[in-house]
Amino acid sequence: MNEHAPPDSGPPEAARPRAVTIIGRTWLVAGTLLFLVALVDLVVWIVLKPAMPTILGFASRKDPSVQFLAPYLEHYTLVKTIEVFFGAAVAVSAFHFLRMRAWARAALEAASWVYLVYLVAFFGFSYTIMRRAWLDRATIATHPIARERLVGGAGLGILLVAALVLAIVRLRGRRMRAAFEEAAVR
Repeated sequence: MNEHAPPDSGPPEAARPRAVTIIGRTWLVAGTLLFLVALVDLVVWIVLKPAMPTILGFASRKDPSVQFLAPYLEHYTLVKTIEVFFGAAVAVSAFHFLRMRAWARAALEAASWVYLVYLVAFFGFSYTIMRRAWLDRATIATHPIARERLVGGAGLGILLVAALVLAIVRLRGRRMRAAFEEAAVR
C-alpha cells in the first residue's frame, strides 16, 4: 500500500480535453482584454464627451464625409457599456469553462456567436468607411490609405473569424459535449 496516497482518494480524475484548455484560456485572455479596453474607452469618452460637439462640428466642417459617424458617436457610451459587461461575462464564463461547468460551454458558444456577428458587422461598417474614402478623391489626397494596413486588417479579421468559427464548431462538437457531461457526473 502506498503511504503517500491520500486515503480514499476515489477514482482518478479524467484529464481536461486540450480544446477546452485552448478555448478557455483564449477566451479568458480575450474577455479580460475586452473588459479592460472597453472600460478605459468608456472612462476616456465620459471625460471627452463635453468637448465632442465642438470636435465633431469642427471635423464635419473640414470633412463632410465624417457626418455619418454622428449617430454612432451619440450612442458610444451605450456601446462601450455593453462591451464592458460582455467582456466581464466572457471572462467569468471562460474561468468556469476551464473548471468544466456545463453552463459555461453554452455561454462561450453564445459569446462566440455574438462576437462573430459583431466582427462581421464591424467589417461591414469599415467597408462603408473605406468605400466613402475611396469614392471621395479629396479624402484620398489628404489621407492616403496604406495598402499594407488594409491588407493587414483584412487578414487579421479573416483570422479572427476563422478562429471563432473553429471555436463554435469545437464547442458544439460531440466530444466536447461528452467531456462536459462526464465532468457533470463526477
